Amino acid sequence: MGKRTVRLTKEGHDYVFCYVPGDEGQVVEEIIQLVRDAEKDFDWEDAATLGFQITRNVAIDCCTEIMSPAHVQPGSPDRNGVERGAGGDDAKDGPCTNHNLP
Repeated sequence: MGKRTVRLTKEGHDYVFCYVPGDEGQVVEEIIQLVRDAEKDFDWEDAATLGFQITRNVAIDCCTEIMSPAHVQPGSPDRNGVERGAGGDDAKDGPCTNHNLP
């Protein structure tokens, strides 16, 4: 998977973080450092906004991986016991959920 970007524009300042999947924890640590920097006008609400974007990116990556044709074996049942076909329409069968997100 390629690089991911989260961005917040506040009072004429652009806060942009680029990272590769798997480095989300490091980005969160950098965001926390911004909140703690008294010289920056960056608060916990700003951090939460960026954190939501990071979480959304992780969810999209997980759903994309789970729903990819390489991940699904034709004829194998899904989590609901429904047999999956060989076609590419399997991604429409139901919601993508993952309760193990960071």
